[in-house]
Amino acid sequence: MSQIHTFFIPHNPLMISKIGQEYSKKVLSSIKALKDIKQKIYNINPDKIFIITPPSNNFDNIIINQSEKYLVNFKSFGDLSLEFEAPGDLDYSTRLRDFLRHSNFNVNLFSKEIVDRGSFVPLYHLNKYHIFSKGFENKLIHNSRIKNEFIIINSSNSDLDYHLKFGELFYKFLKDQKENIVVIACGDLLGRVKKQKDHHIEVTNQIIDSLKNGQYKKISKLSGEFKKGFYPGIKPLMTIIPLVSKLNLKPNILSLDREFNEVYLTVEFV
Repeated sequence: MSQIHTFFIPHNPLMISKIGQEYSKKVLSSIKALKDIKQKIYNINPDKIFIITPPSNNFDNIIINQSEKYLVNFKSFGDLSLEFEAPGDLDYSTRLRDFLRHSNFNVNLFSKEIVDRGSFVPLYHLNKYHIFSKGFENKLIHNSRIKNEFIIINSSNSDLDYHLKFGELFYKFLKDQKENIVVIACGDLLGRVKKQKDHHIEVTNQIIDSLKNGQYKKISKLSGEFKKGFYPGIKPLMTIIPLVSKLNLKPNILSLDREFNEVYLTVEFV
């Protein structure tokens, strides 16, 4: 059986100091937590690293982005100097797709080397696993034969039950493998809101309390709130809840930042 290690992190580019500049100083506890997670993952030395992001396209199915490598740049944020490549995987992602379809679960398979901002944060921080980079504050030395590979999965516009079902099947697939696996679900717990801020903060407090107490079904009962679209991390979170439950893992909250009318939560499940 695979060794499976699970994390939930923010996806906001403010978690990258070179991009956020002075605004990143407001979320230093989150950035520290991400650096701690980075070191934990390096110690794990995983064979495969799954990154599950918020929806990036107007699709009802989850998307597996199958690519030999992933390319990241920050031109959309005005930084032309910073870019890097991370190794992807073809075989493992194909087997996952085939397993899901054999289980009558609808999923799409795309191949897109240039990835969107949903996966920037974990890919950036795990720079030991880059195969090329430029623009980092300290020059990095890369191993072109590195065996640690990424697989990016985009959540969808479908409801929470669909993402929970994916998580159940994902667990069944992973447990029968023999690799050392890291799964990172990423997304800000609350995106920027302009109205009813207090109400949305209360909803995020309910999510956090439910996580702390292992009462995951209570999160599902808030599905009516999530339809409003202010909670980008909720669907990635739902995909890992079955893994957390089956593995009997407990949440260890590493950081919680409330800035810019948003909420950033970082959790290690142990």
